[in-house]
Amino acid sequence: KHAQPFLRRHRERRPSKGTNMEAAETANANVVEAEVEVPTTCDAAESSSQGTSSDADKKLTRLHWLRYLWRRLQEQLVSVGMIAGYLLLFYVPMMQRLPEGSVFFGLAMVILGITLFIEGFMGGIMPLAEVLGKGIPHKFCFSGAMLTTFLLGIACTLAEPAMGALEFAGNRVKVDQAPVLWFLLNAWNFPVFLAVSLGVGLAALVGTARLLRHWSLKVLIYLSATATVSLTIVVERIGLVEIVGLAWDTGAVTTGAVTVPIILGLGVGIISTHRRDTPVTEEARALESFGIVTLASLYPVICVLLLGVICDATVPREEMTQYAEELKNVTKDAAQGFWRQSPIQEILYATRAVVPLIGLVVILIKFFLREPLPYTEVNIKDVEFSTPGNRHDRDEENQEEPAWGTVKFHSLIGVLEAYFGLIIFNIGLRYGQGPLGDEVGSSVPGLYSYLEGVPPSPAIEDRTLGIAVAALFAFFMALTATYAEPALNAMGLTTEYLTHGAFKKSLLLFAVAVGVGAGVTLGVLRMVLQWPLTYMLLVGYVIALLLTSVSNLEYVAVAWDSAGVTTSSITVPLVLSMGIGLGTELGLQDSFGLLAMGSVGPIISVLLAGLIVRLRVWLSGSSSC
Repeated sequence: KHAQPFLRRHRERRPSKGTNMEAAETANANVVEAEVEVPTTCDAAESSSQGTSSDADKKLTRLHWLRYLWRRLQEQLVSVGMIAGYLLLFYVPMMQRLPEGSVFFGLAMVILGITLFIEGFMGGIMPLAEVLGKGIPHKFCFSGAMLTTFLLGIACTLAEPAMGALEFAGNRVKVDQAPVLWFLLNAWNFPVFLAVSLGVGLAALVGTARLLRHWSLKVLIYLSATATVSLTIVVERIGLVEIVGLAWDTGAVTTGAVTVPIILGLGVGIISTHRRDTPVTEEARALESFGIVTLASLYPVICVLLLGVICDATVPREEMTQYAEELKNVTKDAAQGFWRQSPIQEILYATRAVVPLIGLVVILIKFFLREPLPYTEVNIKDVEFSTPGNRHDRDEENQEEPAWGTVKFHSLIGVLEAYFGLIIFNIGLRYGQGPLGDEVGSSVPGLYSYLEGVPPSPAIEDRTLGIAVAALFAFFMALTATYAEPALNAMGLTTEYLTHGAFKKSLLLFAVAVGVGAGVTLGVLRMVLQWPLTYMLLVGYVIALLLTSVSNLEYVAVAWDSAGVTTSSITVPLVLSMGIGLGTELGLQDSFGLLAMGSVGPIISVLLAGLIVRLRVWLSGSSSC
């Protein structure tokens, strides 16, 4: 879709060879007045040939490449700058100093890393997934398609940039306060990743089966949400309340920059090919792409909760404590050995994340689909991606040559971009996003109580007023972070189109931002006032399910998917580390839960906004009658 504008302009300014003489005769016979000057016939033909040759002779300059790089960096610069700037406005007055220089270095690495990763993702990983999605219905049976989607969902989660935030969070948990939580995030951190990946894989499998079997989205939401909340209550009843926040936060972490586009793209590719001859309206086709993100936010919660139960049943508490003591007794040089040094650790993490995903996709395309790997075209001049394709397809379909300024490269080059981008992003996470969010979260209690190292604490003598100010700070932090998410803007445009303008993009952005802000605010109040997370989630999802039952399908799909879209690679590390810092300072057993509350909030707010839109439409129809 990005290629269509400049391809259309290219076709308009380059007439085909077969029509040159006819155009010349028409120009000689009739003088047509236009908004631009039209040269004579001979001059037109001559200038046309000169224009073609001049386009061929043109070369991209350094200025074109620098402009392209700046435009790509600009989006992430705004996203990271908005939330980081807001946190600094709180940090500097509270700490009365600037953060260390490494924090600013880390933030710069985050911007560069996520830009490079998304560039490589769009030019390498996404075209591979599209080829796979288009070929699966022709070469695989139904069970084979389900298995492929399941495995791809697992591989996508391992490649998710925001998953690295969980490793940082594990370093701040204390084994004496939450032994099972500590053991999961330190000794069993890779099994936690596998459990989350298994949940996303199941979500991709069930979501694709829903598309092919015409299952009701509402019924699937009722069953999935009820099962997840019920298991959460059971886990708390057996004494594992410490893992509830972690489990629900993983549901938000997984639905980021990699998982959502690939799973959606693969599902849409399968369903569009499978139902090519099925008489379905365009609106219904568009709505079918929603729903998988919802499941990808719920099923990982179930898997992590079950893993926590298994860990508690198989590993004695004494062994967990002994393991923690052994780690403490290890010398500093050994603990920070060669494999844990930066950037070695980041390289290992990126390799573990990217290689399984790309290896699986390439094997499926080359050995099962027997298709060539795709090429991607990028218009450096217009800063646009073209429609992914390969040389073989382009030659067979006799498609026109790409416009001037277009560069073609192999998809594996894009994969390398994503690989190095992930390494740089993880370095930025270690030195920038993580420490900044952690220090801000640790200083929040200084608004209403004394903290060592926070000079003006308590900043507000009245404790109640101080807590209210802390909640207000959390609200606007989440509000700013939500507006900074690029994926939410794209979702707003899609929603406005599907509802024929009834649900405006601005209304969706406002509803989601308010929902996330309200959810994170309640999460902060929960930590300060020590409210039970399980029952807050229970109340939140009961309200969401009740609103779902009386809402239209399009609002249901958008509302439940918005919970995953708002928590991406930029906001997750900051919010997660802020919660860890706040919980550590307050001495809480469980410092997770901010992302969980920030996910249920937009579901309720968007469903309420949808009901308001329906009421307005009904009132306008009644008044016209």
